[in-house]
Amino acid sequence: MIDLHSLSEATLAPPLPVRVLVVGVGGGGGVMAEELAQAGHLPAEFLAVDSDTQALQRHGRSARLAVGGRLTRGLGCGGDAVLARRCAESSRKSLAKHLEGADVVVLLAGLGGGMGTGGSSAIAEMAGESGALTLAMVALPFDFEGLRVDLARAGLEKLLGAADSVICFPNQRVIDLQNEERTARETFAAANEIIHQGVRATARLLRADGILNVGLADLRASLRGQRASSVLAHVEAEGEARHQEILNKLLAHAAMESGHALHTASAVVVSLVGGPELSATEIDRLSRQISAQCPGAKVMFGASVEDASRGRLGLTVIASRPWEAPRTTASPASATSSSAAAPRHRAAQRHQQQLALEPVSKGRFEKAERTLYHGEDLDVPAYIRHNVVLD
Repeated sequence: MIDLHSLSEATLAPPLPVRVLVVGVGGGGGVMAEELAQAGHLPAEFLAVDSDTQALQRHGRSARLAVGGRLTRGLGCGGDAVLARRCAESSRKSLAKHLEGADVVVLLAGLGGGMGTGGSSAIAEMAGESGALTLAMVALPFDFEGLRVDLARAGLEKLLGAADSVICFPNQRVIDLQNEERTARETFAAANEIIHQGVRATARLLRADGILNVGLADLRASLRGQRASSVLAHVEAEGEARHQEILNKLLAHAAMESGHALHTASAVVVSLVGGPELSATEIDRLSRQISAQCPGAKVMFGASVEDASRGRLGLTVIASRPWEAPRTTASPASATSSSAAAPRHRAAQRHQQQLALEPVSKGRFEKAERTLYHGEDLDVPAYIRHNVVLD
């Protein structure tokens, strides 16, 4: 919880300049980075990375870097995530030059195959090695995209292990929240806008001219090395009761899972923006209310004033939870014992059924003596003698 009355002059003083590098990886990531660069008013540098040189030509505001030229001859990866990672690794020196000196690297990508899926984790690793705080904001495929969904999951798994924090934006959720009358182009634009909000909120937190600034050291302490899976929500409200309305909208937001994402978060980053009328009382009230929803989290609260937000409050919240790597599969020995136990358990509950088959004569051996061994008739099939269930 934030006590505005105890804020020291050092807390309110402008922090040292922070270099934020936004890297759009692949076709989708490059488009998002270019849109942000064209919008302007964002204190960041922009870089588009792709193995498709023709796609890179569409970017006019972002710096451009073609990777893996010897592997793809500039024609792209064709949806091959493994090849995409090789392309990124083959251009390590060129990437290192762009990453050098960056304090925060924000990776933008669309997952589902190709450069965004395979190259993002490789670039995240390089950014971490350069000393930058690495945040990834990625879009996941729509449910109807079939194989791309599985490819995205595999790429996300690697990215979660490489970046400090990964914020996922499932495109399907955008469809669920959109009006059915919206066109496909409008839906895709809405999905990209959510990621734009996340980037703008991150940059706004580190601004030197905010009322409350979250320093880079604070951001590092909360996210660095946590390998966190994060969710992001942006809500707005206006009117006399806007502070209560915006809190209600936040808790009702699909990404917040009815508040569960906040309650289980280990770190929460809050960016509040309002017009010139924004009061210290509103900031204090909202900070206390949000902190109450995050009992076990470290909450970082930033606030800034913009003339464009006159009469309106905008709230962006990033809630992070530690990512746990999938448990390794059981060892062969334990797997064998567990698989063997299941049939035995089933056998105890089920009885051997006898098929209605006609008995077959033994022919010339009809009058022969039975073959007995330790009291067992070996002429009777073993599965019948030992009551083994045949599934």
